[in-house]
Amino acid sequence: MYLNMMAGPEASARISNNDLYEILRDEILSLQLVPGTLLSENAVCKRFNISRTPVRGVFERLRTDAFLEVIPKKGTFVTLIDLDMVEQIIYMRVQVELGAMTQIAARPSPQLLEKLARNLEQQKLQLELGIADHQFYQTDSKFHELCMVAVGKYKLWQIIQHMDVHYSRYRRMDYKATRQFDVLYKEHLELYEALRRGDAEPLRALLTAHLYGGILRIGGRLTTDYAGYFADTARSIDEILRDVKKTVRQAAAN
Repeated sequence: MYLNMMAGPEASARISNNDLYEILRDEILSLQLVPGTLLSENAVCKRFNISRTPVRGVFERLRTDAFLEVIPKKGTFVTLIDLDMVEQIIYMRVQVELGAMTQIAARPSPQLLEKLARNLEQQKLQLELGIADHQFYQTDSKFHELCMVAVGKYKLWQIIQHMDVHYSRYRRMDYKATRQFDVLYKEHLELYEALRRGDAEPLRALLTAHLYGGILRIGGRLTTDYAGYFADTARSIDEILRDVKKTVRQAAAN
């Protein structure tokens, strides 16, 4: 896919290299620039009314950070999503966040519960008002961040959040493809209720279903509507889907 960048409001003012990097990075993460998009230096120069030198530097930085890749004799492309990596990051999140939530359930903090309740109120309000996916992305992430911060694991949470080349794009794809924000709200509410009761027993099943849910919601569309978004990996998409279904079933049975 080739991106035909039209000159926009940005072109009217001089832009710094860092601002240009952040704009393009955000457009990649939010899927405005979908995986596999051919990105032209000339188009970016024209869009922002700047010379090739800063654009070339920003492209190199995006390439170093794995947002872009150069294919010889073809051009510079937005990198494809590694779904195998996504699944393994989810696996890590389940283990890490289960430990945090189990610790919280052992001694629920009224202060934390109040913050989580306010977050849930915000989610509900967003649902009632109609929601943009980037807004729910932030509110959803904040719910989990509050739990990690409560057990002193903010730095670990930041590490997870910076695994955004593949994982954040997958999450945004889930939001755009399914828009099942009501399901996500319900799952957050169930996690909150278990924490409020001090009941750690259902946490593994709830958290596993919640964090792996996006892959199951998109399901077969991963190999049809979104097949071009994904890189070839050791496990095929069908194999990953099968493994995720098995993981969720096992968590529910235990």
